[in-house]
Amino acid sequence: MLGFSMTFVAIPFFTSAQEDTDPRIMGRVMSIVFLAMNGFDPLAYAGVTLLVARGIDIQLVILTFSLIGLLIAIITFWRGKTFRNYTSEY
Repeated sequence: MLGFSMTFVAIPFFTSAQEDTDPRIMGRVMSIVFLAMNGFDPLAYAGVTLLVARGIDIQLVILTFSLIGLLIAIITFWRGKTFRNYTSEY
């Protein structure tokens, strides 16, 4: 389910980033986007492994991090309205 739903985020995001970026700096922008999407994976793996090794149930770890992710998504969506309205004028 996670892998399937990632395509609904990644494809429009990459398309939008490539559409609105100056071709001269496209490589740098896409490198930063890739780092933001994949650069923290090792830290996440280490954090989850550490929590489970300390005796915290994996289901609690997944629930906690999914709620944190949901909260971040809601805040980003709510605060992103200003950006979406600003860019739609151009």
